[in-house]
Amino acid sequence: MPFAGVKDITIEELRRYVKGKAPPVVFITGNASAMSPAETKVVRKYLDQGGTLFADPQDSWQQHFVNWANTLYPGERLMPIDNKQDAIFDGRFYFPGPPAFWSGNKSFLGIKHNGRWIIICDRGRMADGWKPPVTEDCVKMGINIISYAFDQYYSGK
Repeated sequence: MPFAGVKDITIEELRRYVKGKAPPVVFITGNASAMSPAETKVVRKYLDQGGTLFADPQDSWQQHFVNWANTLYPGERLMPIDNKQDAIFDGRFYFPGPPAFWSGNKSFLGIKHNGRWIIICDRGRMADGWKPPVTEDCVKMGINIISYAFDQYYSGK
């Protein structure tokens, strides 16, 4: 049973939402190869209207996702999110350093547009920690990201 307010939608279905009525955050995961130009346009409109895309691209899709995300806003590319200076690490839960679920050089990438993160991309497979056995830091970081997206959406930033 899905959590209250959580449901699966396609990118095409995201098109039907109007500004102020869309989900504040959309979580995207998978292993697809690429998004069509029509899907890209829908996502760009969603982001322009205050939404946040939280991505957990897995395996072979990760590089496709990075390449695609880097085309959304000319001149803006995914960049590492500094875990010591960014609000997503000091939200509902405080992380004084890299979260325990990061291994090696895994970190979040993001695109910041007009002063807010519009895309947050996890390269460390954090969402795997949301399934049994649940990893507490993965849940806490997910809450921070979702809270950030909601705060930004409803503050009109």
